[in-house]
Amino acid sequence: AEPTRAVQDALDDYRAKHMPSSRDAKVRQRWAGIMGFSKDGFPLLGPVPGRERIELLAGFTGHGLGMAVACGRLAARRLIGRVEDEDRALVEWFDAGRICGA
Repeated sequence: AEPTRAVQDALDDYRAKHMPSSRDAKVRQRWAGIMGFSKDGFPLLGPVPGRERIELLAGFTGHGLGMAVACGRLAARRLIGRVEDEDRALVEWFDAGRICGA
């Protein structure tokens, strides 16, 4: 929950090695946060098993906003009953029931 010296030093070393032109730039702010991951590393999409009126769309750590936008579109289409044939495999792949237990 707080920046640690070991992590910040590693980030500084990475920056110096891979972005040498920024070596002398002053870091003005640092942050830290807790990252949560699904068991298999893929997003969760769909009804929570046993709580079908509760929808889940989570677990994008490591996949970034691109996958979140795509899954948001899938979730919206699923909720209004307009999942296209080409989307069904992804909806099933990301089904929250695979981890949340059904």
